[in-house]
Amino acid sequence: MPGLSARPQPLLDDSSSNPFFDPSVPPAHFFQTVARLATCSSASNGSSIRYFADYSSIDIAPGPTSFSRKLYGQLSAAEGYAALKAPTPGLGGEESMGDSTSSSLFPVRLSFSTSQSDPQPSSSMRGPSSLVGESAGTTEVERLRKQLEQAEVNLHTALYGPPIGDEKPAELVALISRLNSLVPGGGLADRLRAARLDRIGHQTLIQWLGKEGLLSYEVLAQFRGSDHVVEISLTMTLCDPFRKVVEEFSQTLCVFDLPNAFTALRILRLNEIPLLNMDLTLIHHLPLLEALWLESTGIGDEGVAHLLALKGTLHTLHLTNNPGITSDCAPLLCCFSLLRVLSLDGTLMDMPGLRRLAVTFHAHGFELDISIPSDCREYLRNLEKHYLLRPSAPLITDPHAVPSLSLSALRKNLKAHGVLSLGGQAELEERLRALLERREADLVCREMFWMALEEKEESEMEGLEGASSEMG
Repeated sequence: MPGLSARPQPLLDDSSSNPFFDPSVPPAHFFQTVARLATCSSASNGSSIRYFADYSSIDIAPGPTSFSRKLYGQLSAAEGYAALKAPTPGLGGEESMGDSTSSSLFPVRLSFSTSQSDPQPSSSMRGPSSLVGESAGTTEVERLRKQLEQAEVNLHTALYGPPIGDEKPAELVALISRLNSLVPGGGLADRLRAARLDRIGHQTLIQWLGKEGLLSYEVLAQFRGSDHVVEISLTMTLCDPFRKVVEEFSQTLCVFDLPNAFTALRILRLNEIPLLNMDLTLIHHLPLLEALWLESTGIGDEGVAHLLALKGTLHTLHLTNNPGITSDCAPLLCCFSLLRVLSLDGTLMDMPGLRRLAVTFHAHGFELDISIPSDCREYLRNLEKHYLLRPSAPLITDPHAVPSLSLSALRKNLKAHGVLSLGGQAELEERLRALLERREADLVCREMFWMALEEKEESEMEGLEGASSEMG
């Protein structure tokens, strides 16, 4: 029999196990109950029970019945068996218990493990029916009910994000409290007061956090289920000169790929953030997205292809300063029938791609406010250098009229446009038809993009005048 100076080693019982094991019962209550039930009167067999003050082990004498249970930290004190609800008064240190309310000693060989989890009970050991009867069943039902409630909460959070409420004061206080533990430096409530925001709401909060560069994945996830967030800018959070959030760009964007995330979002700004083409698959399903800024992100034609899923909602697309975008994506851009604003400055879109865009949108009667690369602007400003801009009869302007021309008429038309007129009939017809089709598309481009050309020229002139005035 182990003495009080040494902790008894756990007994591993192969033939039976503890039928009273319940992980929700605090260890102290468990040992107190075992002490109460395992004690018999001194008149029966003279047995007595001793236990340590911290309830980590119990020593029962006489007989080889010592056992111990390792404490693994503070457990949730969910009430279990009825017998475990209240501790026995007066327990602590070494103590000998006298007469027991039990008339006989039931088996106290209990099976515990030194591993990180307690063993599950088996039906091989039988104890007092008062412990394994109705109260045990009630405890099990309660435990399962709590597990189901927690599973329901976890499922709702996985599908719709953390509960965010509807901008009521108490809900906003709870949201700010959660955000305070997620933003660097803390003190979020004081910082918001110092910012003197006109109105605290989901949109104003996320705008302020965006300007402060604090929109990490965890912070964004708090707003995931909000119906009030319609605009997000991640530039100050993820742009290299301003970055405060240390995480991969794609990791932050993954928040948009969660189920039912940002279903009310209409404007997303990702300017100056280095992106991969595949990163756009994380945002291409946002159901109401109307305006997307992707300037200087490094995406290419493949990235535009990933955005086709947004063709039913997107009306503004900024692709400035992305040299990976070429005329190969012109057919893709033609699919965005709702597109009204398109920015292509600083891309490798050339005149063939621009002509295709202009002809397609013009044929459907769509108006497109577009900014185009500088080479295309220069070309459209000097069309007269490439062919006769306003030919008069008998020269033709309709490409479909080319087959009706004689050989001499073909040569006369080509010569008027400053194009080589040597060759056979078929060769000259193909040459003239291509020229007239190009001229026709160029005129459509100039008509559609003239406003953009004029505005660009005016801004360039204003810049030159401002520079000259400063020098003067």
